[in-house]
Amino acid sequence: MDAIKKMKKEIKNPFPDGNCFFCGINNKFGLKLKFYWDEEKKEASTEYLPAKHFTGQGNILHGAIQMGLLDEIMGWTSYAFTEKMAVTSDINVKFLKPTYINREKIRITCQVTSKEGPKIKMYAKLFNIEGAVCTTAEGSYHLLSSEKYRGITSLIKIVPFENIHAAAFKQLNLEWLEAYELFEPADLKYLDNPLSNILEQGGKILMAITDNAVIGTCAIIIEKSNTAELAKLAVSPDVQGKGVGRMLAKESIKEARKMGLKKLFLVSNKKLNRAIQLYESFGFKHMPIPKDTIYKTADVYMELQIN
Repeated sequence: MDAIKKMKKEIKNPFPDGNCFFCGINNKFGLKLKFYWDEEKKEASTEYLPAKHFTGQGNILHGAIQMGLLDEIMGWTSYAFTEKMAVTSDINVKFLKPTYINREKIRITCQVTSKEGPKIKMYAKLFNIEGAVCTTAEGSYHLLSSEKYRGITSLIKIVPFENIHAAAFKQLNLEWLEAYELFEPADLKYLDNPLSNILEQGGKILMAITDNAVIGTCAIIIEKSNTAELAKLAVSPDVQGKGVGRMLAKESIKEARKMGLKKLFLVSNKKLNRAIQLYESFGFKHMPIPKDTIYKTADVYMELQIN
């Protein structure tokens, strides 16, 4: 089996319209690499078919290209591991044996070796087609704070739901529900009729928009006079990992305060580890699952007391 097919998940490119030489889709001279993340091994991986024009001496892949590949995968590894962008502090490369250009793919892997505060260290390896390690690199990187790296979030607007958003509200939620095999008929109550079952009941729906495209959504569904459910938080796969979900959750909590609510609750599933970590970061606390929950797949229940 092709090694890359064993990887569990493609890492979404945080710069889908970028011009990076190694990963940018719009760089006509670039490599347009895709990177994959193995959650079990905590390992990033990619494959590359070396081009003849990157030859050094003796049909060997030029050392600068090898160094660039190792540096690039360490950047992607830090992003997959921490959901933050990082810049290179230093990198130590060892050339163990020649990497020949012979019309066969090479494979590059990387794992995190340590993380302390904003400092993260990684170890990357480049393999030839026979599986032998040809080149290795140890790198130290500095994780960028959200203040230093805003990415796409500086271009996003959070706006109230309008009827024209109904299709996007449903589609964005169906994408993740089906991807994680969590869709239930109970979801359609709100996805098919957000106006009558959420807004007309006193709830709110917020939409994340950039360049007139809907990229995320989150709903506040009234349970009783001072309690509501935080639900239907969804972000387009193309912009996941850029802080859009955090923006939506933050604005939804602010909106709940304006509405005079005292408590928000949510139900989720342990498969959604990153979403659960997001809720925990806002102060949501794990509680026993109520017996009357309408979702059969729910195995996580959390509450936030609003001051």
